[in-house]
Amino acid sequence: MPTLADRIKTLFDTIGTGKMPVPETLVIPPKHCEPATSAGYEIRQNRDYFQFKIDELFLASGREWWATYDPMVVVLINFLYGDKMIAVPAVVGTQLFGQPRDMVPHGAVLHDTHITGPHPFRGGRISVSIILYKVKRNDYARNLMKFMENVSGLLAVGASVEMAAKLGNIVVDGLESILDLGDTTPIVGHRFEIDTSSVRGFVANYYSLINSAGSDVSKLRVVDGRLHLQSDDGGFEKFMSSDYVLYSFSGMESRNDVSSLPFHKLRDQALEAAMMGDQENYQRAKALLLTLFQQMVLSPDLCRHQVQSLFEQFKTELMIKHKEATDVLTMSSKKETAKPVSKFIEVNRALNELSL
Repeated sequence: MPTLADRIKTLFDTIGTGKMPVPETLVIPPKHCEPATSAGYEIRQNRDYFQFKIDELFLASGREWWATYDPMVVVLINFLYGDKMIAVPAVVGTQLFGQPRDMVPHGAVLHDTHITGPHPFRGGRISVSIILYKVKRNDYARNLMKFMENVSGLLAVGASVEMAAKLGNIVVDGLESILDLGDTTPIVGHRFEIDTSSVRGFVANYYSLINSAGSDVSKLRVVDGRLHLQSDDGGFEKFMSSDYVLYSFSGMESRNDVSSLPFHKLRDQALEAAMMGDQENYQRAKALLLTLFQQMVLSPDLCRHQVQSLFEQFKTELMIKHKEATDVLTMSSKKETAKPVSKFIEVNRALNELSL
């Protein structure tokens, strides 16, 4: 049975044999990106996380597109996850525009669509294939595209290797079905590999895929994640003369979505046990914390430096919750032995009996 990677290769080999316009594809030099810190920095192996997103999808003839066709961007990324190479497919289509088709203006724009990550960068080659399609509008194609977008969203927020393979096969099934309709046309495509073992390493960058001939790409600039042209006087104006896709790899030292990872429920269970206040449950809380630490160390979703900082954070939370619970129990115990409170309880009970 072919693997997901095999199916993806076959799918793109099939696409490559068809007629597709030759696009302008380029890496935007970091010196042409603003702010200066948005590109050009190294994403360090086993130290940093990376993510991939579509910063912009721009359709220069928006109304012409939407009169008959729906846009669809297909992205396929291969990278080292833990100790295995995995393939993550994604589909971006009409539902992410967030407005009815008849409301989409000339020059339809889609911004900041997360495709995958953050993932720890483990080294190895990273390959990306991205194609912009126009899909002839019909109910079947639209519903299938919506379904694939939803599945892609599950992959984007993180999934196990096994789940990623299953969901990825579902996306490829959908792509094959749409391509079989015969009314799906590739507009522009780009396939590239990043050799992260090179001297340059893995660097955060912006890439553009432009359906245009004769554009002066030397004047293209990225300003705050949007594609612009620099004029002769040094000013910037939005690039709007052609359909294009702007996409990027970026890096970060830590991830802030830890609560979505599978092991995080152990943290909640440990805190719940610590909040019981007694020593027996506190011992159970510490045992859960130790199990949590072991799972974080083995997790392919975390860099080691963040494992240590998270463990210190969770340990501190556990101690604080246990102390708070102990203080509350101590206060409750004192209140139970206080005579004024006890007398009021007896008076209230007597009044209740008299009212029967």
